[in-house]
Amino acid sequence: MDSEGYLWNCRAGGSCVVRIDPDGGIDRIVEMPVHFPATCTFGGEGLRTLFITSGRPRPRHASKLDGSLFQLAVTTPGLAENRVRLNRGMT
Repeated sequence: MDSEGYLWNCRAGGSCVVRIDPDGGIDRIVEMPVHFPATCTFGGEGLRTLFITSGRPRPRHASKLDGSLFQLAVTTPGLAENRVRLNRGMT
């Protein structure tokens, strides 16, 4: 999630990452050079870089870039993730 409350979501099988507004509408679509972008997280200086991993699909969708890590500079910084520590035995 970024600092404006928008959610960034990888569309595995959809070759893109989308930025979703707080009401659920699509604000932005970032086309990717791979078929299976898998996960994304903010990092870098000021949390202004979106790091995107990609998966390796079946051979018919294969690309040389499958399994790569991508980075996207964003103007709206991400929110820092909260760390959680659970006691043993908790599920």
